Amino acid sequence: MTTPPRAPQGPSKQSVVNLWDFLVKGGIADLTRTPSEVIDTGRTRELHRYEKAKGVRSKGIPVLLVPPLGSQAKCFDLRRGLSLAEDLVGRGRPTYLVDYGP
Repeated sequence: MTTPPRAPQGPSKQSVVNLWDFLVKGGIADLTRTPSEVIDTGRTRELHRYEKAKGVRSKGIPVLLVPPLGSQAKCFDLRRGLSLAEDLVGRGRPTYLVDYGP
């Protein structure tokens, strides 16, 4: 004898948050970029240094992120929680990014 599937108990908290963000803020994802500063510029490029995360000590060798040809530099920093740059900075790695422009 199989048991019938359970009926949903109601919207989850994340569903309500997503609905609020979609209706009020204009989108679901937090597209805020990881804070960085431009430390060098050239004719066709900028070099960014990501700011250290608060309360995290720098450790490890520096990481230089270089986007693949035909891709924008933001490919390493898509959105909060889904960002290679944010993860590296959160782990204390000194992180740099070369941006070749749009």
